[in-house]
Amino acid sequence: MGASYKIMCTTAIATTRRSESARGAQEKSRAALQRYLFYCNRYMNHMQSLQVRAQAYASVKEKMEEMQQHNMSWIEVG
Repeated sequence: MGASYKIMCTTAIATTRRSESARGAQEKSRAALQRYLFYCNRYMNHMQSLQVRAQAYASVKEKMEEMQQHNMSWIEVG
């Protein structure tokens, strides 16, 4: 009976260590995913900002050209 109890305890300890190891790997994976999502969102926000900036620049340029056609100098427009 003592030998089988020792085998059961050893098996239980090994299983616990494997589950702790799996939890550690899961936590690492979760942290890596969170980091990836953070930088992905940061990149996407930056790209969206550049698009909005380009649209605003085009709009302002178009408005300035329109005003210059009404005999306004570029100093009065700017």
